[in-house]
Amino acid sequence: MNFEFSEDQILLRDQARGFLTDHCSPAVVRRVLEGDELYAADLWKKLPIWGGRQRSFRKSLAG
Repeated sequence: MNFEFSEDQILLRDQARGFLTDHCSPAVVRRVLEGDELYAADLWKKLPIWGGRQRSFRKSLAG
């Protein structure tokens, strides 16, 4: 078995790392961990759409 990351996985990892480095400071993490927020909504609004993850589902797939 090959447990190495594919080129696509490495690219996604590097993009995620760069995004989080730029937008998710330790203060943001601390705010969520120590506060009442379930997640950093302001961070999620800035999140780019990688690989079409935010596409709407076809009606045939919607339960």
